Amino acid sequence: MAFVLLLGMLMIAAGFLTFVPGFESTVDAAFESDTVDMTDPTTFVLLNLTLIPLIPAVLIGIRLAGARPTGSIVSETGRFRWDRLWRAVLVATPIYVVFLAVGLAIEPDVEPVFDADAWLLLGLVLLLTPLQAAAEEFAFRGLLGQMIGAWLRHPLWAIALPIPLFVIGHDYSAAGLLDVGVFALCVGVLAWRTGGLEAPIGVHVVNNVLVLALGAFGIIDVNDASVSWVATTFGCALTIVVTAAILRTEARTPNAETATPRSEASQESQLLPL
Repeated sequence: MAFVLLLGMLMIAAGFLTFVPGFESTVDAAFESDTVDMTDPTTFVLLNLTLIPLIPAVLIGIRLAGARPTGSIVSETGRFRWDRLWRAVLVATPIYVVFLAVGLAIEPDVEPVFDADAWLLLGLVLLLTPLQAAAEEFAFRGLLGQMIGAWLRHPLWAIALPIPLFVIGHDYSAAGLLDVGVFALCVGVLAWRTGGLEAPIGVHVVNNVLVLALGAFGIIDVNDASVSWVATTFGCALTIVVTAAILRTEARTPNAETATPRSEASQESQLLPL
């Protein structure tokens, strides 16, 4: 069912391309230019479609290896716990909204753009960004983290070692890369403490959807790679507050679903630290 849903969403995304003029020329420009325009709908789709296939790639790879159940990549229960995902989203969203509102309040006035391209880009953000964020978590906090945990049993290694690879995949200034590194560290801690990828995916989705949605209307310049140290301090504080709030919420939430499935999934697969 998950593969059918994923395929359906990708087909819908591909359908959007028929409404974008100059598709072929934009494809050529996206791969030939030194800079990437994240506000161009075609470029946005192409970039996302290079990351989203990581989800089936990871799942198929584990399936073909046959050493453990496929679901062990997402949580210690062997299945995706939607309640944890939605709790993370519900906790993170209002905190992000407050922080972003404060940040925009101290920025110079901007003039939002509400043209057809902006609405099209917003639709693409809502459609593709959750999958893009999930794909990165499957790859970095899931597969890579568990591979490292197979060799180095302390959770710190599984959390810390994937961070440099995650950071170099983002094109920002030194200050911006520090912000990305702190984000990777915090979602790594969430994966470890919650025993799965649901909370990291939730935070990643909220972060990317809100920022890119604002960028679609020109409220935030998502193409600006030069991030100030003030903005980095602000961003790091936001990530830490969100992480602490989710961990506090999880600690207060009764969790009766971990013990039973562990005997079926985790003991069989000997789930490695996330």
